[in-house]
Amino acid sequence: MSAAPTPAPPTRPSSRPDIRAEIGETLKLAGPAIIARAGMLMMSIADTVMVGQYDTAELAYLGLAWSLSTVLLVANIGLLMGTLVKTSQAFGRKDYIECGRVWRRAMPLAFIIGSIGAFLCLEAEWLLLAVGQTPDVAAGAAPVTIAYGVGLIPIAIAVGSQFFLEGIKRPIPAMLAMIVANILNIGLNFVLIYGVKGVDAMGAEGAAWATTGARTMLAVVAVAYILMMRDRGTFGMGRGFPKQWSGFGEQMKIGLATGAALIAESSAFSALTMMAGLAGVLALGAFSATMNLLAVVFMAALGIGVATSVRVGAAWGPGDKAGAERAGWIGLGVNTVAMAIIAIALAPTARWIASLYGLEDVAQEMAADAMQLAGVVILVDGAQAVLANALRARGDVWPTTAIQIACFVCIMLPAAYVFTLVWAWGPVGLMSAIGLATLASTISLAARFRLLALADQREMP
Repeated sequence: MSAAPTPAPPTRPSSRPDIRAEIGETLKLAGPAIIARAGMLMMSIADTVMVGQYDTAELAYLGLAWSLSTVLLVANIGLLMGTLVKTSQAFGRKDYIECGRVWRRAMPLAFIIGSIGAFLCLEAEWLLLAVGQTPDVAAGAAPVTIAYGVGLIPIAIAVGSQFFLEGIKRPIPAMLAMIVANILNIGLNFVLIYGVKGVDAMGAEGAAWATTGARTMLAVVAVAYILMMRDRGTFGMGRGFPKQWSGFGEQMKIGLATGAALIAESSAFSALTMMAGLAGVLALGAFSATMNLLAVVFMAALGIGVATSVRVGAAWGPGDKAGAERAGWIGLGVNTVAMAIIAIALAPTARWIASLYGLEDVAQEMAADAMQLAGVVILVDGAQAVLANALRARGDVWPTTAIQIACFVCIMLPAAYVFTLVWAWGPVGLMSAIGLATLASTISLAARFRLLALADQREMP
């Protein structure tokens, strides 16, 4: 396999940058990206709420199935991240045919990794028994996991297509498709969870098949839109699979590194949930509620991170390294302001939000304290996510992953153990560990981003 093409030589900007316009462009890209990512989470929330109203045991099956399939979903998203980065870089240097090649390389990759995930889900019952679940629970959760697993194929195709559209700065179609998919998911849930005339109630398994159906619609709509765009010829659509695969190695390199980071992060957070369980049922309930809130808020940071990645990549592709650095810092600034607003809003409302989860009084107090701290934690958690996206968009792949893994595994896990199980801080201890790790990650990633930018400046003529 030949080496990936080298970036264009660095150039100095010819005119003073319009910072206000660049902030506006970041926000324009971030808004739809936030909604699209929140849409994935909203499907899970809809499934949880609707199955919870049907049966408590079915809700337990759904939770186990979702936890298993989500690890594979996160891996799929990470492995496809190269699609976003390479598309935005090619788009920035106006190589539109290469943009199309990136997407056409991504589609078979998405099908393969989605199929691998689906195959692994077929072994769900064995896996659940291996981690200590009872035979009854494993038998109940297995068909739900399989149903979610089938949906890994279309969601991988949809994510790859979404990354392409965001990379060419057209995020709105992906956002609209996600909104429609959520509406479809709720409608299918009513039919498949509760049953209607001619359709038996399926409970949690019905919710999983509803989500898979919505994901399939999402994939079909995304692919159809791309193949039917008015300017599809500009991007080389309709030419079949690309004959030139020289960029596939770099595309996969970004995906493998991002996937490794996301899997490590997801696994570390799962370990925190286990520690919360060791601290007691009340602590587990409070921490779960806090993490649910944090996940919702994090969608904003994730969307801003995607917008930052697109803008950094679009500048990096044609060799505007000063523009790439500026795009990264602007993304960080936009995220900091957004997260600060959320933190200020959480301070007086944390107790009210905690009361919505129906926890016992003691657990509710634990959750309220943890949620107030979460408002501060999201400042650095969101910052490190944005910086990681910016670094990968400019080609810094494995060092960024190494920093993230080191912080989440080597800092967060030991700190969580001490704070929660030794010092008995409960959910606040777990949130403190997250804050410590993400602060270290933010400082390290920001330092690396700046040092690389300084090295770029020395190379400029």
